[in-house]
Amino acid sequence: MARETVHLDRLDGFEFEKLCERILSRLLHSSSVERIGGVADRGRDLLIRGDGGVTVVECKHYMSATVGRPVIQKLHSACITSGASKGIVITTGKYSKSAREEAAAISDIRMELWDMGRLASAADSAGIALVVDGGTASVRYWPSPSGAETAARVAATMRHKSHPRPVSEILEMNVRQVTLEPYYLVRADVSQEFSTATYHIHSVDERGLAYAVRATDGKVVGSDWARRFAATRLSDAVSPEMPECPVERQQFSVGIDRLHEIVREQIIDDYSSVHSYKGRNGRTYTKDCEIGPRSVQITDTTMALAPVYLAELDLVGRKYSGRIISGNDDVVVDCAPLWTCCVCEKPAKDDALLCNACGAVSHAPKRWKPHGFECRSCEKTICRPCAYWKRRLLFLKAVYCKDCSTEHGAKSRF
Repeated sequence: MARETVHLDRLDGFEFEKLCERILSRLLHSSSVERIGGVADRGRDLLIRGDGGVTVVECKHYMSATVGRPVIQKLHSACITSGASKGIVITTGKYSKSAREEAAAISDIRMELWDMGRLASAADSAGIALVVDGGTASVRYWPSPSGAETAARVAATMRHKSHPRPVSEILEMNVRQVTLEPYYLVRADVSQEFSTATYHIHSVDERGLAYAVRATDGKVVGSDWARRFAATRLSDAVSPEMPECPVERQQFSVGIDRLHEIVREQIIDDYSSVHSYKGRNGRTYTKDCEIGPRSVQITDTTMALAPVYLAELDLVGRKYSGRIISGNDDVVVDCAPLWTCCVCEKPAKDDALLCNACGAVSHAPKRWKPHGFECRSCEKTICRPCAYWKRRLLFLKAVYCKDCSTEHGAKSRF
């Protein structure tokens, strides 16, 4: 749980500067943060001095107003005057399109625009929960199951044929690092009618749409991920069951304004379509039914940090490295080799076999050109490189594992 709670609505401009100073001081341990402030600050509310040089920070406590281009231009001038290499604007409001364009066009000094999302993320890292109009603007957390529980979930996703030991008994997992990756869950409604003076052509009316957006680069992730996000029970603090290992926390780099633009663009792309209709003269016409931005209503935005485990998976001594994200009841495993045949290097998702000799993955036994086998004697699952055989009848081969090959006189390997 956050150590402090700050009600932004009750702060004036000077108190907001002090809040920003406190947040940055806690985050930048190796740098000094000096508050200048006042009416004669010349666009320099805070000065940060550290190994990376000087950074000028301008704080704008705008609960509903918009930061425009002049503020960016003023900060740029302040950076030049102070010999700074970076400038930061922090606001509780929004940035105009011209302000974002101006910041992007400046090449001699790095400019960062922090909105409420980025500020809430930084405050949460500093142990401060921000509250606006009675609601909390702090970051939520995905559940972090223990290493043993996560390993059991990973084994459950691997429906590989495995004998004599099932995957759950073979798999060993070692979490090397945890990365807290930032995501937004955005809920939205879209409603629009398309018609002519005499014909109704098409209508769109969808409520409660859920989109998950990665907050480091603004990428809209898959619908399955969004559904998992929406169903996950979030908490206000990192779970104490998180494995003991190095933890890296990433920041919300995509602002709320840009986030909503991204989601609107995605909804417009998803629900725009072309439809045909017949006019009174009997001729067929087509209409491009493109959703307008005003037809999309953003109803809710949730900020959450998802713990991603960078883990080493050990299967009979063979090592696999993967990224694992665990939710309340399931797990996502990003490790393609676990479902890739070691012989043909093609996916083996539904007919995968785990070699109990070397830990490799192959396709399950097939009649022609098999890549995986079951030992004819002990039924041990083995991949083609671990298989021994001897001729059986005229055209058939009997396949054995290494342990059974001597007993049955199988000497040749595939």
